[in-house]
Amino acid sequence: MRPVRLSMQAFASYGKKTEIDFTKPVQNLFLITGDTGAGKSTIFDAIVFALYGEAGSAVNRKNGPELQSQYVSPAAEPFVELTFSQQCGEKEELYTVRRVPRHIRPLRRGTGWTEESESVSLILPDGREYPRKETDARLVDIIGLTKEQFMQVAMIAQGEFMELLRAKSDEKKVIFRKLFHTEIYSRITEELNRRKKEKEKEIAVIRTVCQTEAARLVLPESVDSASERTEDLAERLRILQRNIAEGKIAVLEEFVEKLDALTDQMREEAKNASQEAEKAQADRDAARDALAEGENLLKIFEQKKRASEKRKELSKHRQKTEQEEQLAGKILDAREIAGVWTRLKDSVQAGRQTKQKLEEDRQRLPKLAKLAEQAAWKQEAAKKDMDAALTNYSQTMERVRKSLDAISREEKAQKLLDEKQEELNRFRKQEQTQRVLLEKLGEEEKKRKLEISRLSGAEDRAAECRIRMDDRKLLLAEYQEYQKAEKEAGDQRRKAEECRAAYAGFREQYEQQNREYEAMRRSFLDEQAGFLARELVPGMPCPVCGSREHPHPREIAEKNRGITREILDREKHLLDGLREEQEKAAARAKAATGVLEEKQHRRSLTRDKVKEHLNRSGFRQRADELSPEQLHSLLQEEHGRLLVFRDQCVQELQELKKQKAQETESEEKRQRLRTSLDQLEEKIRKLTGEVSAAAALADDLRCGREFASRKEAADAEKQAEEEKRKKEENWKIAAGEAEAGAAARTSCEAGILQMEQRIPAEEEEIKKRTESYQEICSRKKLTESRWKELADQYSAEDAETMRKQAEQWRREFAGAGQLEAEAEKQIDGREIPDLESLRMRAALAQNRCDAARQKEKSASGLYTGNRQVLQSLQSGKEKREAVIQEHTRLDTLYRLVSGNVSGSRMDLETFAQRYYLNRILAASNRRFQEMSAGQYELRMLDAEKAGVGKNRGLDLMVYSTVTGREREVRTLSGGESFMAALSLALGMADQIQESSASIHLDMMFIDEGFGSLDDRSRDQAVRVLKEMAGGNRLIGIISHVTELKQEIDDQLVVTKRDDGSHVRWQLT
Repeated sequence: MRPVRLSMQAFASYGKKTEIDFTKPVQNLFLITGDTGAGKSTIFDAIVFALYGEAGSAVNRKNGPELQSQYVSPAAEPFVELTFSQQCGEKEELYTVRRVPRHIRPLRRGTGWTEESESVSLILPDGREYPRKETDARLVDIIGLTKEQFMQVAMIAQGEFMELLRAKSDEKKVIFRKLFHTEIYSRITEELNRRKKEKEKEIAVIRTVCQTEAARLVLPESVDSASERTEDLAERLRILQRNIAEGKIAVLEEFVEKLDALTDQMREEAKNASQEAEKAQADRDAARDALAEGENLLKIFEQKKRASEKRKELSKHRQKTEQEEQLAGKILDAREIAGVWTRLKDSVQAGRQTKQKLEEDRQRLPKLAKLAEQAAWKQEAAKKDMDAALTNYSQTMERVRKSLDAISREEKAQKLLDEKQEELNRFRKQEQTQRVLLEKLGEEEKKRKLEISRLSGAEDRAAECRIRMDDRKLLLAEYQEYQKAEKEAGDQRRKAEECRAAYAGFREQYEQQNREYEAMRRSFLDEQAGFLARELVPGMPCPVCGSREHPHPREIAEKNRGITREILDREKHLLDGLREEQEKAAARAKAATGVLEEKQHRRSLTRDKVKEHLNRSGFRQRADELSPEQLHSLLQEEHGRLLVFRDQCVQELQELKKQKAQETESEEKRQRLRTSLDQLEEKIRKLTGEVSAAAALADDLRCGREFASRKEAADAEKQAEEEKRKKEENWKIAAGEAEAGAAARTSCEAGILQMEQRIPAEEEEIKKRTESYQEICSRKKLTESRWKELADQYSAEDAETMRKQAEQWRREFAGAGQLEAEAEKQIDGREIPDLESLRMRAALAQNRCDAARQKEKSASGLYTGNRQVLQSLQSGKEKREAVIQEHTRLDTLYRLVSGNVSGSRMDLETFAQRYYLNRILAASNRRFQEMSAGQYELRMLDAEKAGVGKNRGLDLMVYSTVTGREREVRTLSGGESFMAALSLALGMADQIQESSASIHLDMMFIDEGFGSLDDRSRDQAVRVLKEMAGGNRLIGIISHVTELKQEIDDQLVVTKRDDGSHVRWQLT
C-alpha cells in the first residue's frame, strides 16, 4: 500500500479544499515541516481517518464533529479522499476511498442545525463502487492490517515512540497478540484451566460420595422369625455403615456385597405388597362405580318429576296466551295503517302551502323590478367618479417616484462621501501608529540579542540535569517498588493468618454440626418402628411382619416426635454446606500462604536492587550503612536539589526559547509593518481622489426635484390615495346594492315558475295516497275508528312483547315434555336406588385400598432407596480413579503453560511471542547499531531469568559494546531511546510484512521525535531511513527540527493563516 494523492476539505485545521500529490517528491524520503500547530500531524490523521474512520493515536482518538474545521462555513461538507496504490502480482491497482465524518450543518430549509452521519465510499480499480456497508472490512482486507497494527508499523504517532520499547512484558504480550495473532496460546491456557477446575469440582463431590451414599441407607429394625437371614444382613450392614461414616472406606466392598443380598430380599417383599394393593384397588373401583351409577339414577328420577310438574303449570295459561297473540297481530296492522294515514296528511298540507306561497310572490314581483332599476343607475354614476380618482392617483404617484429616486441618489452620494472621508482619516492614523511601533521594535531587538547571548549555555546544563534526573527517578522508582513490596508482604502475612484462622473456625463448626447430625439420624432410625405402629389397624396385616394381631405396638419417644425425614434431609444439606465452606477455607489458606512466599521473595529482590543502585550512583554512604528512614530522607534531599537545578535549567531553556521565538516574531512583524506602510500610503493617495469625486456628485443631485423633501412627497401621495379610496368605497356600495336588487327579482321569478310546475304533481300525489289508505283499511278489515283506537291504546313495543311471551310459553311447554320423555327412557323400569348403602360399601373399599397402598409404598420406598445407594456405590469406582488421574495430568500441564511453576513464571503465549520478538530484534539491531555507531544492540532478557519471580519473557535489555554489559532500556537517554524505539518500529514492520505475504506496505510516516537527537545521531538515523527509502518505500518525517530541512531535500511545507492550513511542495 502506497499513498498517491490526499484531498481534504473542512477537516481539522484545513478549511478550503487542499490536495497533496505524493508522486511529486523526487526522492522516497521527504520531510513534512512547519511551525508548531500548523497542521503537520493532521495529514497523518487524515490518512488514518480515510482508511479506518478514526483519527489520532490510541491515547488521543478523534472522530465526529471534533474533526470538522472551524476555518470555513459550517455549510461546507468536511471530507477526506485518499487515492492509494496496491501491488497485485506484477501490476499496481489504484483504490480511492472518500470518507465524510459525522458533522454539524445548518438546515437546508428554515433555521437551526442538524447532525449528518458519517459516510464512506470505496472506488475499486475497475471503477465500481464497493457496497458501503462492507467498505470498512474491505479496506482492512486490502491493506492487510487493522488500525492498531497500521499505527505500530506505518503511522507512528507523536508521543507514542517509546510505548513499545518501555512496555512491560504483559503490555507487550497484548500488543503482539494483536499483531501476530498469538491468542490461540492464551485460549489453550484458559481451556486447560477450565478443564482443571471442572475436575476439581468432580473430585470435591467424589471425596464425600461414599459417606453420603452410605448414610442414605435405611435398614429395618425388626423382622419376623421367618426372615432370620435378613436380620443378620441388616445387623452387619448397620456395623459397616457406622465404619464408613467414620471414614473407613476400606469396608466399602463388603458393604456393597451385603447390601446387594439385602435388596434382593426387599424386592420380593415389595412385589407381594404390590399385588395385594392392586387387588384392593380393583375392589375399591367397583364400589365407587356402583355409587356413581346410583347417584346418577336418582338425579334422573328427580328430573322427571320436575318436568311433569312444569307441564301442568304451563297448561293453565294456554287460553290467555293465544288471545294475547291475536291482539298483537291487530296492533301491528293498526300501526301500519297509521303510517299510511300520516303520509296522506303530509301531502295535503304541502299542497296548501305551495298555493299560498305562489300568490304572495306574484304580488311582490313588480316592487322588486323597480328597486333593481334604481340601484343600477346609482352604480353607473359611482363608476365614473372612481375612474377619475384613479387617473389622478396614477399621475401623482409618478411625480412622487421621480422625486424620491432623486433624493435617494443624493443621500447615497453623501453617504459615500462620508465613508471615504472617514476611511481616509483612519488610514492616516494607522500610518502614524505603525511608524511609532516600527521604531519601538528596533529598540527591543537590541536588548533581546544581549539576553540570548547570556543564555547560550542553558541547553548543555539542561542535558546534564536530565541525565541526573533520569538516574534519580529510576532510583526513586526502585525504592518505591521496594516500599510497595514491603507493604504487600506485610498485608499478605496478615491475610494468610486471617485465612488460617477462618479455616480453623469452619473446621470446628463442621465437626460440631456433624456430631449433632449423627445423633439426630440415629434417633430418627431408632423410632421408625414407632411410626409404623401408629398406622396399624386391628384385623389388618402389619406391613413388616404380616400379623393381623398387634398386642404390643412400639410407642414413639416424646423427645423424638418432631424428627421427620424432611428435617433430617435439611440438616444433612446444612452439613454439606459447612463441609464445602471448610474445603474452600482450606484452599484459600493454602493460596494465601503461597502468595506470601512470593511477596517475600519479591521484597528481597527489590531491596537488593536498591542497594546495588545506591552503591553504583556514588553516594558517600553505602546502602548497608543506612536505615530505611535515613535512605528515604537521603533520596528526598537529593531529589529536592535536583528539582531546584531542573527548575533553573527549565526556566533558562524556556527563556532562551522565548527570546528566539520573539526574535523571529519581531523580524516578521517589522517586515509586515514595512509592507503595511507602503500599502497605506498607496491607499491614502487613492482615497483623496475618490473623496473629491463624491463631493461633486452630491452637489449635482440636489437640483431638478419637484418635491423638496420626502415628507412633501409623502403628503401628496397620501392625499391622492385617500381620494381614490373614498371613490372605490362608494362604487362598491352601489355595486352591491344593484347586484342584490337584481338577484331578488330573479329569485322571485324563478320561485313563481317552480311553484306553478309543482302544484299538479302534488295534487296527483294526494290522490294516490288517498287510494292507498282506503285499500289498506279494507285489506286489514279495520275501520278508521278501530285502528285509531288500537294505535292510541298500544305501542309497537307492546305488540312485540305479547308476541315474544307467546313464543316463550310454547318453547317452555315443549321443552318440559321432551325432558319428561328422556327421563322415562333412561329409567327403563328401574327402582329408586339406596345411596346410603352404596356409600358405606365404597368407604370400606377405600380404607382397604389405602392400607394396601401404604404397605406397598413403604416396602417399595425402602427397596428403591437402598437399591439406588447400591447402584451409586457400584458405578463410582472406575469414575473416581479416572477423574483423579485426569486432574493430576491437567494440573501439571496447566501450571507449566500458565507460568505457575516456581522459578518458571513465563507462560506459553510469551514463549511463542519470543520467537517473533527475536526476529524483530534481529532486524531492529541492524538499524540500531548503525544509528548508535555500533555502540548498542537490543536483547531479550535471558530465558532462564525471564521466569524468575514474575513473567519477564518479553522484557528488553540494551547491550553496550563499550562496557560489555546489559542494562535496562529505560536507562537510555532521550535520544538513545528514540533511536532504539525507531529501530524497533522498523524491525516490527519488516516482521509483519514477512509473516503475511498479502501485505505490501510501501510507506511509513514518523511523527516528531528527532528533536531529542544530537547532530551525529540524527545524521545516522536519517541515513538509515534514506537507505530504506532507496527501494520502493515512501517515508515521511513530520518534524519542525531546523537541521532536518538541510538534510532532506524534498519537503512538504505546511503553513497556517487566518483561513486555516495550507501546503506546498518544496522539491529539489
